[in-house]
Amino acid sequence: MKAQRKHALDALENLGFRAQRSKLRQLLHEREFAVFDAYRGVLKAGRIGNATPQSIEELAASLDPSSPTHERVEQREITTNARQREVQAFGPRKRALQLFVADLIRAIHPPRANQYLFHGGIPAAIAAVEAAYQRGMTHAVELDVKAFYDSIPFAFLADVLRPLPKAVVRHVVFDETIRVRPLSASTTIIRRAMVPAPLNETQGIPLGAATSPIAGEVIVGQLLAAHEIDYGPDIITYADNLLVLGRSEWEASARAEHLTDVAARPAYGSLRLRLKERGHLLPNGTSSGGGFSSGVIFAGQFGSVDARGVFSWEPAPDRRLQHQIADGEVCPTAEQIDKALRRVSAFHRAYPKWREREQREARDRAMLTSARYLRLATPENLSVATRDIALACLLNRQSSDIPELVPDYGPMYDGKRQRLLTEAGHLLDRIFAQDTAAEQAA
Repeated sequence: MKAQRKHALDALENLGFRAQRSKLRQLLHEREFAVFDAYRGVLKAGRIGNATPQSIEELAASLDPSSPTHERVEQREITTNARQREVQAFGPRKRALQLFVADLIRAIHPPRANQYLFHGGIPAAIAAVEAAYQRGMTHAVELDVKAFYDSIPFAFLADVLRPLPKAVVRHVVFDETIRVRPLSASTTIIRRAMVPAPLNETQGIPLGAATSPIAGEVIVGQLLAAHEIDYGPDIITYADNLLVLGRSEWEASARAEHLTDVAARPAYGSLRLRLKERGHLLPNGTSSGGGFSSGVIFAGQFGSVDARGVFSWEPAPDRRLQHQIADGEVCPTAEQIDKALRRVSAFHRAYPKWREREQREARDRAMLTSARYLRLATPENLSVATRDIALACLLNRQSSDIPELVPDYGPMYDGKRQRLLTEAGHLLDRIFAQDTAAEQAA
C-alpha cells in the first residue's frame, strides 16, 4: 500500500493544474489509502500501543478532510535552542488527516531547490553556502519571518495552496476548530466548542501540525519565485530562516532590503522579515563598514573559512551558551548537571564540520563533571572529573588549562576545588612523565 500511495503522489506532481485538481478531488473522496494514513496518525500521536486492526480501520472510515474534526488538542511548552514556545499536540484523527494533506501539498507544490527544510536539512543548506562562496558570494544577511505561522491569513493560505480544495485548507491546514480557547475549558484543551471561529480571528496555522512546515515552505517558495527577485539562487532558506548572499556588503544589504520590501506586499502574505545577522567570509581585516562581522550565522550555525578555504561550522554563540551551565557564579544542581551531560555529546555531534569540535566537547564535559564533584564530593565523581580534565588538557595541548576547567563558586567550595586541581595536576604529570620516558626509550 505504501508503494501504491507513493506512486499516486508522484503521478500527481507531474500533472497540470486542472488534472491535479481532478486527481486531488478523487484522492480526497475515495480515500484509497485511508488505513495507511490512520495507522500513521495513531503512530505519530503515540497511541500505537493501544491500537488494534479494528480500531485503525474504524479511524480510517471516519477520516474526512473536508469537514471539521473535533478532537482533544493539548497545548505544550517546549524549549528549543533556549527559546520556549507553545505547540499543539494532536490526537490520532487530526494527525492522520494532517499527514495525508501534507503529502498532497508536497506533491502539488514541491519546495524549490534552494529550500532545504525538505531537501537535505541543515547539512545541505550549509553545503549550499559553501558552494555560493566558491561562486564569489562572500557576504550574507540572515533574515527570518516574524511570527510566521501566527501571521498567515486564511484567504491568502487557501489561494497559495490551490488546487487543494478550500474546505481541506480550512479544516486541516488552518484548522478552525482550534481558533479559540473557551474560558470555561481546561487549560489543556484549546477548543471543544463546535462553532465557527470568530470573525476577528482569521490568521495563523497551528504550530505542531504536520501540515504547517510544508505550508510554510510553499509560502516562502512563492516569495522566492517572485519575478521581482532576480537573485533567487543566491537566497538559501531553511524553514523561515533566509540567508541572502552577495559579492559585497552593499549587494547583500541591498538584496536583503529589497526582499524585505517585496515580502511585505499582500500578494506574498504581508510577511514581516526582520534582520538577524550580517557577516562575511573574507580574511580578517578585508571587510569594513556596514555592520558585517567576520563569519556567517545561518539557522543556528556559525560558519567561517580559514586561509586554505576550508570551512568550519559550529554552534552560533547563543546556542553554545545554553550548554555551558557550569560557567555561572552558582553551582548547578546535580539534576541540571546530569541533564547537560546527557545532551553535550549529542549537541556536539550535530556539528560534524566544527573544526574544534572534539576539543570543545572535552572542555564542556570537564567543566560539567568538575561542577558535579564540587556539588557532591564522592570518590567516583573525583575520579571522573580528574579524567575529563586530563583529557581536555591533552586534546588542547595545554596543561595550564586546568584552573580554567574547574569552576570557582566561592569560598564554600575552595577545599574541594583545590583537591580537584591537585589530583588533575598529578595525573597529567604522570602522563607527561610516561610520554617522556617512552620518547627517550625510542
